[in-house]
Amino acid sequence: MKKLNQQIKAGTLLEDESVLITFDDGYRDNYEVVLPILERNKIKGLFFLLPKYLGKQNLWNTRAEVLLDHLTTEQARTLLDYGHTIGSHGLTHHRLTKFDDEQIRVELIESKILLEDMLQVAINCFAYPYGGTNQQVISLARQIYNYSFATDQAPVNWSDSDFAQIRREFVWPKSSVIDIEDLVVHFGTYDNNPYKGYE
Repeated sequence: MKKLNQQIKAGTLLEDESVLITFDDGYRDNYEVVLPILERNKIKGLFFLLPKYLGKQNLWNTRAEVLLDHLTTEQARTLLDYGHTIGSHGLTHHRLTKFDDEQIRVELIESKILLEDMLQVAINCFAYPYGGTNQQVISLARQIYNYSFATDQAPVNWSDSDFAQIRREFVWPKSSVIDIEDLVVHFGTYDNNPYKGYE
C-alpha cells in the first residue's frame, strides 16, 4: 500500500508491472503460512479482517465444510509490525448489496472503528464481502475509506472510480505460477469468481 500511495501522489499509477497482494477474511494461516513466505520474499501484503471474528472461528461462513480459526488480535498486530497493511472486510461478511443505507454504514463504519481501537492504527482500506457492490454501496464506501477493493467483477479501468472499486483477480491454492502469470498478463479478461450469488 505504501508504494500505491506514492504512485497515486506522483501520478505514476499503473505505469509499471507492480502487483498488490491481498488476503481476505483474516484466517490464522495468514500468520502461520503466508507471513513467513512474504517476509522471505520481501513482499508486503494487504490483509482484510473481520474484527468481530478475531480470535474466533469462521462461524459466519454457513457454507464452510470445516471450521477455521481467524487471526488473533496479537497476530494481526504482528502483521502490522512487519510492515503489512490491515483493512476492513466488514462486520458480518454479508453481501452489502442486500442491506439498506443504515445497515451498510454500520458494516463500513463499525468495522473500521473496531479495528482501529484493537490495533491502534488508521484503517483506510475496505474489501467488499464477496465483491458485492452497487452504486449505493460504492457511494457509501467512498465516503468512509480511501481505497475499496472489489473482485474480478469490477471495471478494468478501476483507477477512474476514485479507488472505490479496485479490481482484484482470484488466485487459488491450486493455481500454478503459469496461472498467476496469465492473470497478470491478461488482467481484466478473466471471470473466475466462484462467489456469484453467495449471500
